[in-house]
Amino acid sequence: MDKDAAREAYQLGVDQMGMNQLDAAIGSLGLAILRDPDFAEAYLARGVGFMRKESYRQAIDDFDRADELAPGLQNVYALRGNAWRVLGNLEKAAENYGLAVAQYPDNSMYRMTRAEIWEELGRPEEDG
Repeated sequence: MDKDAAREAYQLGVDQMGMNQLDAAIGSLGLAILRDPDFAEAYLARGVGFMRKESYRQAIDDFDRADELAPGLQNVYALRGNAWRVLGNLEKAAENYGLAVAQYPDNSMYRMTRAEIWEELGRPEEDG
């Protein structure tokens, strides 16, 4: 495990994502993960790259791993909720947005999105 090399690859991946070089970014973030398999932020960032490429299942896998390594990592629940929503699994989307709202109760966007998902489910909104 080489944490310094992992951080360098991570930063390169984040920079590439900022330039919309998604394939390169995903590759660099994958290298960061290879160099440090416990690098939760790299999984989260790569998941965002997969989301932007519309590879939602791969994104969910990375968000799941990031959450395993660092439970409640910033925005992981909302990101995973978005992926599940796009894939049509509104139950899992609602569950993840419930977690996002619990983590960030003052985030009006998360609250609104959770309410929209419950409306799409055709059921009254549940807590949590």
